[in-house]
Amino acid sequence: MLKAGRIVFNNAMSTFNCTMRNHSEAGARLEMNSTLGVPDAFDLRLEGLPSQLCALAWRKSDALGVAFITVEEPAQLNENLADSSRNGWRARALSR
Repeated sequence: MLKAGRIVFNNAMSTFNCTMRNHSEAGARLEMNSTLGVPDAFDLRLEGLPSQLCALAWRKSDALGVAFITVEEPAQLNENLADSSRNGWRARALSR
């Protein structure tokens, strides 16, 4: 499924257009012209859906893998990213 969206960060002062591809409950692949300047955590806004907090799991020059996170489950993020790392993905955990 392809769905147009926006990566939003910096108190909604900065945005990038993206296309969501290959999503699941845990995360998604986002495609864009360039990932340069996209931070490790941001809000993903897709038309008709609530804003989703995301953490970067991996990055290529034109695509990102993100994990969906909730404020209530920050510890789960580290577990999900660790699982991604064991599966061969370059993962980054958010520091608190």
